[in-house]
Amino acid sequence: MTEVLLPALAAAMMTVLGALPFFFITVTHRLRDILLGLAAGMMVTAAFALLQQTPNFWLAAPGMLIGAGLLFLLLRFLPEGGRLAWLTFAAIALHNVPEGLVVGVGYAEGDKLGLLMALTIGLQNMPEGLVIVAPLLEQGVNRWKALSFVFAAAMVEPLFAVSGYALVEQVQGLLPVALGFAAGAMLYVTFRELIPDTHGHGFEEQATFAFLTGVIIMMGLGTALG
Repeated sequence: MTEVLLPALAAAMMTVLGALPFFFITVTHRLRDILLGLAAGMMVTAAFALLQQTPNFWLAAPGMLIGAGLLFLLLRFLPEGGRLAWLTFAAIALHNVPEGLVVGVGYAEGDKLGLLMALTIGLQNMPEGLVIVAPLLEQGVNRWKALSFVFAAAMVEPLFAVSGYALVEQVQGLLPVALGFAAGAMLYVTFRELIPDTHGHGFEEQATFAFLTGVIIMMGLGTALG
């Protein structure tokens, strides 16, 4: 279990690390869109890496729909804008549930896939941290309190990583469904939230090339890990 918990903790802490620049710099729309585009490219590639490992398409396919459907339902209960601090906290925590499951399910399939998923989630958590802390600060939340909110919500990831790993290990035949679920959740969040957020500020081209860069980074990581 330690081999799952430690990488998941490291990935979660990247969210906190990503929020730290708000203490020192002003994050422009251009930088934000580029970072989100990079994260989106990595997430899409990671989702397909999960699907390539499934031993049963007929179980993975409904798993994908369940994962995407769950995220759809969760997002319906979160307002689009003007979130209060506690709603922002809830959004972070809910968003981190499938990310934790991705890491846990990855390790259930094998150490190499698990490490690739942990690296993916960790790297995309950095720009996510920037995006998460901004609305808290805009709502007048103290910077240290905002950072503590981000930290507490990030800890959801290792919790669900361990839970996902344990569940797949205990229930035989669940791996294809779990891989599909994790991939579906990642793809839904990417195409419903990340990519649309990179368009509308005039930096669509930069975000698109950042997306492609994210794909290339993930391909390189996949090749390096064999």
